[in-house]
Amino acid sequence: MPQNLSDGDSGFTGVNTRLDPGQLQAGNVANAINMRFERGVAAPRYGIRKMSWSNKRTETGGASSTISAAELTKISPFGGTIYGSGMFKDPNGEEWLLVATSTDIYRTRANNHAVALPDPESITLAADVVFVQCFHVMIMFRGADAVPLAMTNINEGFKSIVQVPSDTGLDENDSDGTENIPNSSNGIFFGNRLVVPYAGDLVAVSDYLNYTRFQPVLSTFRINQGSDDDLVALWKFDENTVLCFKERSIYAVRNLYGNYADAMLQEITRGYGLKAAKSLASVGRDVWFLSDQRGVCSLRVAESGRVQGVDVPVSDPVQSVIDRINWVYADVATAAYHQNRYYLAVPLDGATKNNAVIVYDFINQAWSGYDTSNQIGKAGSCNVAGYTAKQSCINAGGTWTEEIGIKDFVIMPYNGANRLMFLTTEGFINLYDDRHLSGFADEKSTSGAIAHEQINHEMTTRGYDCETSQYKRFRLGRVQLNTWNPTMTASADYDGLGESEDVWSGSKTFDRTKYDRPFNAADYTTTTADQIATVTVTAGGSGYGAPPAVSFSGGGGEPGAAATAVLKDGAVVKVRVTNGGNDYTSNPTVAIVGDATATGVVVTTQTNGANDHATAFRQDYSVNPSSATEGVDIGAAGIDFDAHQKLTLKGNLHKHGRYAQLKISATTGRMEVTGTSVQAALAGNIASKRM
Repeated sequence: MPQNLSDGDSGFTGVNTRLDPGQLQAGNVANAINMRFERGVAAPRYGIRKMSWSNKRTETGGASSTISAAELTKISPFGGTIYGSGMFKDPNGEEWLLVATSTDIYRTRANNHAVALPDPESITLAADVVFVQCFHVMIMFRGADAVPLAMTNINEGFKSIVQVPSDTGLDENDSDGTENIPNSSNGIFFGNRLVVPYAGDLVAVSDYLNYTRFQPVLSTFRINQGSDDDLVALWKFDENTVLCFKERSIYAVRNLYGNYADAMLQEITRGYGLKAAKSLASVGRDVWFLSDQRGVCSLRVAESGRVQGVDVPVSDPVQSVIDRINWVYADVATAAYHQNRYYLAVPLDGATKNNAVIVYDFINQAWSGYDTSNQIGKAGSCNVAGYTAKQSCINAGGTWTEEIGIKDFVIMPYNGANRLMFLTTEGFINLYDDRHLSGFADEKSTSGAIAHEQINHEMTTRGYDCETSQYKRFRLGRVQLNTWNPTMTASADYDGLGESEDVWSGSKTFDRTKYDRPFNAADYTTTTADQIATVTVTAGGSGYGAPPAVSFSGGGGEPGAAATAVLKDGAVVKVRVTNGGNDYTSNPTVAIVGDATATGVVVTTQTNGANDHATAFRQDYSVNPSSATEGVDIGAAGIDFDAHQKLTLKGNLHKHGRYAQLKISATTGRMEVTGTSVQAALAGNIASKRM
């Protein structure tokens, strides 16, 4: 008799692509794309939202102008080439995002349109920049061939740096520095000093409390003089230690206090260095970064108090993803640490810009796989079929659309909290992976209008061998899910080359109108109401001492529609609809007592009129507003727009192998995987060797 076997997972923690799938521990998965692992559930990441308040504006220096309706309803990116971004906190405590482009340098913050800064010195940018704040001043580093500039007032823009005297009465200043800030691609603000790498292996340190003056000798350090690798970046490790990252080695300058007379250089490693300056991130007491070919590495404090590198790269469990990085262009990689996750944007495969984000979860102590999307990165394309290279496209008379990718991560205040965003090379600011505001889909700009893309997400389990390495026949695959309007497929992949089969046939979808129980349940139906949604004031009139009455006529609607007028300086400036009425077939006539005039607009609103949205056993609880042009009326009982249905799907399996993996993917909606399992039979007459 065959021996019945089973294996599976009742929860998931993260991804390990390095080990053979049959060797993975319970809870590990072999691959995940656009997934997160929280409380044992493998769920798709949250969406990407375009921040329309970051729209570029043409006026400068805080000047105002009338905002057209078209500008309010559409989104436009920053123009030109994007060269960098940074956060600036002004003396009033307001935080601004600065975006440097080939045309202008812009400022923006939540719910404020982007405004070009004044440009008194006619700055022309032609390469990437890095912003560093010193006190209430923002320094802009422009590379080895251009002098840094400073912004002391956000309403005045960036200007040449003018030296000011240092306070030599301070113990930290032995004398007044004479040198200017050296040209550099980056720097850090450390211990009330500006610290700048330059000329390959030199580090310049400004006077205390004065970023404009540098000592020519006393405050200059040489990091491993004579080596053939250059300094890439500096990083604050603790209050007295600066890490110096070179291309193939790492050093720490310790005992940085007072006048730096006791500073000491410590070699951490000559085995590896830093590939991308913007991949650096402090994660607790450790520092993570991308190292050339090696992957994501970590530095931490040893028991002796010295900084040391961790021998095994922390990215070792996802080495197969690291191997796909295009290392020729990996210096553009950028990272952020936010909400217990390390996000690293990298160029995968043939990309030259960051087209994927590798994610590590510190709560699970595991990688979550990687994210991809057309809104994260997209290859260049030609409008003439058959051309995949820019020059050949142009030669054929086509128009080439440039490759896009993530330029910078930004953590900035928005809607009451610091949230993770990224700036793309095409100039959009995007809210990323935010459980409260991002929604279930990615936003995209189509000719300035917001549209949506579904998040393709997938997960491949570990190899289920039923705790025996013997060859076996698999009989059943089972997947436990929470779903929201999904289109799903599932396959069983075996350890033989190219051996797989579907767990269920085709794509699995669910009907919002159907109930699984009882068998004779009537279909769920939604009702629609044609209501007055908005009233636009066409003439405000004058001389009003109190809000005038507003009434509606015509349009075929039932009585009951109502609205109130809002006054300013004796004129009607707005009309608020308090009751939209029902059954309108056309826009009604709006009457306002006095000489003000207005027009009304009727829209179709979906309603939960029967208050039965949450009735049990419906296949799918997602809301489809396609039958409505203006949202959903939730009704008296309300609607849970995030409600997921819980279910178990299974299918017969027929193939043989040492182990079987279940690969589950969705192209629409959400598919949360809570458990997976297989059943198999082990029989003596089944061959254990493939010929």
